[in-house]
Amino acid sequence: MLDIEQLLPPGYRFRELWDAELINNNATLPSSIPGGHKLTLTGARKGTTTKGAHFDGSATSNLNLGALYNAGAKLWVSLRFKLDRDYDSSASAYQFLWSKWIDDNNRILLALENSLGKLLLFKIDGGVNAFSISSTQISWNANQSYHVIASISSAEGVRLIIDNGTPVTDADTSALPNEGDLVIGSQYDGEASGIKGVISDVVIGTDDLSVAEELNLYKGVPPSDAINSYLLDEGRGVTAYDRGSGANNGTLDSSCSWDFGATKLPVLSLDGINDYAAHTAYVVNISGDLSLIWAGKFGINYTGIASYLSLVEMIFDNDNLIYFHYYPNDYVNWQTKGNGTQKFIPGLVPSVGDYGILIGTLTRAGVSKFFWNGNLVGSETGTGVIEGLARVFIGKDHTVGIGFTADKPSLIGLVEGDVSSVAKQLSRRINKLKNFGLTI
Repeated sequence: MLDIEQLLPPGYRFRELWDAELINNNATLPSSIPGGHKLTLTGARKGTTTKGAHFDGSATSNLNLGALYNAGAKLWVSLRFKLDRDYDSSASAYQFLWSKWIDDNNRILLALENSLGKLLLFKIDGGVNAFSISSTQISWNANQSYHVIASISSAEGVRLIIDNGTPVTDADTSALPNEGDLVIGSQYDGEASGIKGVISDVVIGTDDLSVAEELNLYKGVPPSDAINSYLLDEGRGVTAYDRGSGANNGTLDSSCSWDFGATKLPVLSLDGINDYAAHTAYVVNISGDLSLIWAGKFGINYTGIASYLSLVEMIFDNDNLIYFHYYPNDYVNWQTKGNGTQKFIPGLVPSVGDYGILIGTLTRAGVSKFFWNGNLVGSETGTGVIEGLARVFIGKDHTVGIGFTADKPSLIGLVEGDVSSVAKQLSRRINKLKNFGLTI
């Protein structure tokens, strides 16, 4: 459990502190402060900082999602993968990332092939090759994350996109196989043909993706109508929870494991579709000198996204609020607004998987500052005076149905007073207690 006494420098105290370690049955997130206010979780779960599910290529290493989308006219699958070793196509067998397999004459698959080393999207119907398209990329480095979208459509044909590159396409519009399980990490359950590495952020849908949605998936933001979403950040057990509307949990076979690096801790797991934590009563005091902290793991690359996204917001009304958010301007911002007068301070652009400690400060005199991993990135003067109690939203905007993020906050706190003079010291303490591994 977080040691509050070690966190804040002398002379400061928390008004509220929410630590993901305290998440209770995926229903509430209590405050660590006596008399504090718990948050209600909607869709959000207690996850971990695991990098995803690890597959070893054996016959008992796969994620079976069951017989989904038999004879489906449209399907897209988005995921990230990372290999244990550089892929040597001359020495390696096929490594399957996913497949829907009835038999050798009826199957669709995505795999690294063993001659030229290309990533291959391939489909056979009744023994006839329906389509076969492959990447121009033939080199795959160990411990490097690659993002892939593979899609079929009765209207748009076939598309294969790697790291938001130029799509490889085919005009085939045939449907999926009418039987067979959809399996991640292998060709089928029980075959030793799978990837040797890590897969994460598996998102599945049954419509035609727009170009903007394809870009957003690469950036870490799934479309709101995604059917299945497997973040693979449970870090425990064999169940891969489906966070999409399909509610179809998958099962990891016995040789799968969880890929933790040096950082192993609980987080509030948000899916970017409809997850958030909130206290919707006006209970948190945002008047006077204060500092807001967000610390965790980013699941989004906040640049080039067309949507407004909110990391954490505390709002009295539209004229009095504080929050960390992304507005389509290529930066995570610290925004303060009092009595209708607001100021934005742009921060930095994280990559998916980065850890970050954000501190925003505001004084009653209207001076606001934004610190990123202990470093001052900007300051403003002239924010109006905020008076009142606020509602709290983590992972979305206060507006119904918008602003959802796919980040993994570990700690969110509201401090009594302006911590500008000790922001680096405070960031170092958070970094040490959470073991983020940042250089501050």
